[in-house]
Amino acid sequence: MKLVTAKISKLLKKYNYLSQDGKGENAIVIARFFGGSSCTWYILEGTEDEDIVFGLANLGYGFEYGTMSLSELQSIKFPLGLGVERDKCIEPGTMTLSECMKIYGEHF
Repeated sequence: MKLVTAKISKLLKKYNYLSQDGKGENAIVIARFFGGSSCTWYILEGTEDEDIVFGLANLGYGFEYGTMSLSELQSIKFPLGLGVERDKCIEPGTMTLSECMKIYGEHF
């Protein structure tokens, strides 16, 4: 699955690095990715390097803010050959982090 659509790419340019600094749970979610049994990535900002993004990730040990590489996310393979998927239920740029996390029962 292609993780970055044209709409997501446009939003990564709009919400560039540090544009949502200090917003916390009120930051706009550009995309939500998931994979494996408990891995979740919320993409909140883009950077000048179009491959590097900033967001919130949970790899099974709790949530942490940080930068991520979209090409690395795209290359991850879980058991049975499954990869990282884009959450098609989340319309890019329309919900806050808090709203998205409530949908999935996730908490900081």
